[in-house]
Amino acid sequence: MKPQEFGKQFVLVSRQLAWAESPSKWEPAVKSMYRFLDKIEKSIVSQKIDKTWSDLELARLFAILLTILAETGQYRHESFVPNPEKDEELKKRKVIDNEMIPMMAQLRRRTAEIIITFLFSGLKKSYIG
Repeated sequence: MKPQEFGKQFVLVSRQLAWAESPSKWEPAVKSMYRFLDKIEKSIVSQKIDKTWSDLELARLFAILLTILAETGQYRHESFVPNPEKDEELKKRKVIDNEMIPMMAQLRRRTAEIIITFLFSGLKKSYIG
C-alpha cells in the first residue's frame, strides 16, 4: 500500500468504528480495522519504509497508529452510565462491558504490537542508533 493511501483508509475505517451503535455493527467495524492494521504491518515488514518513505510519511503512519491506540472505540459507549431503574439501560451497559470493551482492548493490543514492529524494524538503524 502506498503511504498516501493510509490516511484516506484510516478515516474510513475509523468512522465505521466510531459510528457503530450495536454489537451487530461493532464486529464488522472491528474486522475492517484489523484488515487495515494488517495492511500497515505488511507494509512495515515487506517494504523498506525507512529507506523509501519520507520522514513526513513515516510520521503520518506513526500518528495513525497512535490515534488507533488511544482512541479506538466509542467513548459515548464506554462512558455510558445507566439509570439503575431502567432494565434496558442496565442491559446496554452489560453488553458494552462484556462485548464492546473487550473487542476494543484486543484491537488496542494488536495496534501496540504493530507500533513495536514499526519502531524496531529498519527504523532502529536509521533513528535510534
